Amino acid sequence: MKRNEAGENEDDVEYEEIEEEYYEEEEDGEENPLGKRRKTGCGKGGNRRRKYTTRTQHCLLSIRYTTLSTVHNQNETEAEDRKKRAGKQNEKQRRNKAWRQNRREIRKKK
Repeated sequence: MKRNEAGENEDDVEYEEIEEEYYEEEEDGEENPLGKRRKTGCGKGGNRRRKYTTRTQHCLLSIRYTTLSTVHNQNETEAEDRKKRAGKQNEKQRRNKAWRQNRREIRKKK
């Protein structure tokens, strides 16, 4: 364990800073000293994340901060996929429209 000049454990100092950030983001702002789960999840389905306190909370936070860049990259690829799908969708609509138009003309001729 590393100790800083004040003799505190550096890991604890980092933990305290992150913990303060976390509580600022919470709606009610109350700390949960007993380390109980809060059933206020965010997201839906498998995306649900529960709020913890103490060391578990620190771990959740570090995971969240490190994965931000990967989430950003994932969002970019999803956006590209959406554009491709939209292009295919437009192509389908154009073909269907032309086909219907063609069918109308054939019916009129009969």
